[in-house]
Amino acid sequence: MENEEQQNRWVYFFLVASGVLLSTMDSSMVNVALPEITRHFAVSLYEVKFVVLSYLLIITCTLVFWGRFADQHGKGKIYLIGMIVFMFGAALCSLAIGFYLLVVARCIQALGASMMMSSGPAILRQTCPKEHLGKTLGLLGIATSFGLMSGPLVSGLILEYYSWRGVFLISLPIGLAVCVIGRSYLVTIGQETSRNNSKKNDLPGGILWVLLVAVYVALINWKSTSAVSLALIVSAFMILLGLFVKVEMKSSDPILPIFLVRKRFYWIGVATAAMSFASLFIPLILIPFYLDYILLYPASKVGMVMMSLPVSLVVISPFSGWLYDRFGNARIISTIGLLVSLTAIIFLMQLEAGSSAVSICLSLTLLGAGQSIFLSPNSASILKKVEDRYAGITSGILATARNFGMLTGAGLAGSCFSVMFYRYSNGYTLQQYSIELQEAFIHAQKDTLIIAMTLLVVACCISGLRNE
Repeated sequence: MENEEQQNRWVYFFLVASGVLLSTMDSSMVNVALPEITRHFAVSLYEVKFVVLSYLLIITCTLVFWGRFADQHGKGKIYLIGMIVFMFGAALCSLAIGFYLLVVARCIQALGASMMMSSGPAILRQTCPKEHLGKTLGLLGIATSFGLMSGPLVSGLILEYYSWRGVFLISLPIGLAVCVIGRSYLVTIGQETSRNNSKKNDLPGGILWVLLVAVYVALINWKSTSAVSLALIVSAFMILLGLFVKVEMKSSDPILPIFLVRKRFYWIGVATAAMSFASLFIPLILIPFYLDYILLYPASKVGMVMMSLPVSLVVISPFSGWLYDRFGNARIISTIGLLVSLTAIIFLMQLEAGSSAVSICLSLTLLGAGQSIFLSPNSASILKKVEDRYAGITSGILATARNFGMLTGAGLAGSCFSVMFYRYSNGYTLQQYSIELQEAFIHAQKDTLIIAMTLLVVACCISGLRNE
C-alpha cells in the first residue's frame, strides 16, 4: 500500500497543492474586494472587517483540533470533506443577500480551509518518500506564493468586469475537480494509522482555547467607552488564560505543550511570528480602502498595486531560506527582516492624497521583502531544535501563531481606524465618506499604522534576545 501511495505521490501533491492555492488565493482576493463589499451592503469598515475576521477566527480556533481528528479518522477523508465544506461556504458567500449571512458563510468556508490546512501536509508526509519530503514541501510553497500573488490581480479583474460575488465563485471549478479526482485517491489515506491511533482528545483544553480566542477577539474589537465593561472583559481573558495554562500543564496529551513554549527559542519564535503577521495585516486591510477611496483607483489597478507585496514574497523567500542554511543565525537574519518591515510601515505612514502608485508599490514590496526575510529563518530556527516527535505539533503551533497574528491585525485595523476616522471627521463613519473627509481618512490611517509600527518595534527587541 505504501509503495502504491508513493508511486502516485504527484497526484497527491497536486490535490493538496490545489487546496493550498484556493485557500491562499481566497484570502488575498477578499482583501481587495472589501471596499466593494462595504459599498454594496452599506456597512462601515468596523463591520466589513468581520468578513476577514470571522474567517481567521474559525481557522485559529479549530486548527488545533483538525490535525488530531485527521489522525483518528483518516487524513484523506478529512481533506476531502474540508474541500466540500470550503466550496459550500464559497457558494453561500456568492449568494449572500445580507451582510451577516455573508459573515456566516465565511465561517463555514473557514471550517473547510482549516480541515485542509491541518491534513494536507500530513498527506504529503505519508505519500512522499522521506528523501523527497523537503523538496515536495518546498514545491508546496510555490502554490502558496502563486495563490497570494495571483489573488489581488484576479480579484481586481473580477470586480471591474463582474462583481464581488464572482470572487467566491472562482474556487468552485477547481474544488470540484479535486473532489472528483480525490475520491479515487484520498479516501483511504491515513485509515490504517487512524485505527491504531488511541490518543485522547484534550477536550477541556480545546474548549478553553476556543473561549480564550473568542474573548480575545471581543477585546481587540471593543468599542464601548465604559471602563467597567472593559475591566470585565480583560478579567475574563486573564482568568481563561490562567485556566488554559493550568489545564494544559496537567494534561497527558495537551493541544499546547507548555514545557515547549517555556523554552526561549520557542516562545520568541512563536511570539515574533504572531506580531509580524499582525503588523502585516493592518496595512493589508487599510491600503485597498486608501487606493479606492483616496486615489480613486479602479478595482483592477487596486489588485495590481496590492500584488506587489506577494510578488516580493515569492522572490525573496528562497533567498532568506538560503541565508539561514548558509549562516544559521536566526537572531540576525530574522531581526533584519523585522527591521525592513518596520521601515516599510514608516514609508506607508507618509502616504498622502497625491502619493504615486510607484511609491505605494515600493513600500508594499519592501514590506513583503521584510516578511520574507523574517519568516523562513524564524520557523526553521524552531523546527531545527525540537525533537522529531514534536515537529508536527510545532508546525501546527506556528500556523496557529500566524493566524492569531492575522486575526489581531484585522481586528485592530478595523477597530482603530473606525475610532480614529470618527474622531477626525467629527462623527462620520466610512460609509458616509465624501471627498471632504479625505484628510480625516489619511490621519486615521496614519494613526492606525502606528500600531503596526509599535508591534514591529517590540518584535525586533524580542527577536534580538534569541540565544544563538
